[in-house]
Amino acid sequence: MDQPGTTRSRWDWPYIASAAIIAAVGVVLAGGVMQKLFGAAGNPPNMGLCVNCFLRDMAGSLGLHKADVAWYFRPEIPGIIIGAYLASLAMREHKPKGGQNGLMRFFFGAFMGIGAMIFLGCTTRMALRLGGGDLNALVGFGAFAVGVFAGTLFLKKEFTLGEQKEFPAVTGTVLPLVALTFLVLFFVLGDKIFKFSAKGPGSMRADMYVSAGLGVLVGAVAYWGRFCFMKPFRDLFLMKSGRALGGVLAFVVVASVLNLAFGTYKFGFKDQPLAHSAFVCNCLGMFTVGLAAVLLDGCPIRQLVKAGSGDMDSGVTVMGLIAALSLSDNFGITCSPAAQPTSAGFTASFGIAVMAGVALFGSAAWKSIYGYVRSK
Repeated sequence: MDQPGTTRSRWDWPYIASAAIIAAVGVVLAGGVMQKLFGAAGNPPNMGLCVNCFLRDMAGSLGLHKADVAWYFRPEIPGIIIGAYLASLAMREHKPKGGQNGLMRFFFGAFMGIGAMIFLGCTTRMALRLGGGDLNALVGFGAFAVGVFAGTLFLKKEFTLGEQKEFPAVTGTVLPLVALTFLVLFFVLGDKIFKFSAKGPGSMRADMYVSAGLGVLVGAVAYWGRFCFMKPFRDLFLMKSGRALGGVLAFVVVASVLNLAFGTYKFGFKDQPLAHSAFVCNCLGMFTVGLAAVLLDGCPIRQLVKAGSGDMDSGVTVMGLIAALSLSDNFGITCSPAAQPTSAGFTASFGIAVMAGVALFGSAAWKSIYGYVRSK
């Protein structure tokens, strides 16, 4: 049994093992390593696996945005959904559920997606970037942890998006079937119905069959290990338990060792692949992701895995992610290595204010503040 109130509880070995495996997959799928292992192209450097970036690429491949450098139907995403679904069946835990304030989940998911776009990567890519020597990701980690800490303050005041209820088992098969259908269409028809980038990160892609297979592995392993980058920090701040922190360490160590072994490690802040060194944007972006992840109970990859395993509320969150990633270019808030628009910072600040406001008025904190003001 864990000892509450201490950080010396036993390690969460399934979480640690899943983190190490996912880190290895993320490094292997990246361009430099794929070239050295298989003599083939790969995903962008330090972006072998990024839920946020890949969802944006997929949205573009379906014609949902006009940024032609980010068009490609990433097979890893449907693979993760299918893998999570199969794992939930194998573990006899497939129990579809939902009904937890869908509108707020959609917008919180959108803000989480925008925050990740400002940083240029989700939590998984943040750790992969750090494992590749990108010290901007260390700044991101710090801001993410602070965002998680801020979110736990609302959890301590009993904030919740509401109760979930169970649904018929068949409802949990819809998203995996949709993912499988799109995957088959992609394999069979390819550029006949999907858009492909001729340049930029969308033009960098690993073998589609390898990508899909490793995506299934990631989905299954992530479900088994309850993998989520928010979880270790939330548990530390909320329950004083550090048993999952080993997973974050394992992820970064495995990614670092593999990058060093294959000569793809580049230490420093400057000239990192598909990254920027704008301190304020990096902090605002990952703080937004951390705060949203706590309120939504899961970082981007965790939301995708939960959606695949039957959590329809997480499915709504993923829809919010896709909507934000599709519209961010139209509103001029997408950051790039060359430019970080002022509107990006304003949008992140707006998202933080909205989420904090909803959490404040939806928790006991508001009652305490209101009572104090009335007493004066």
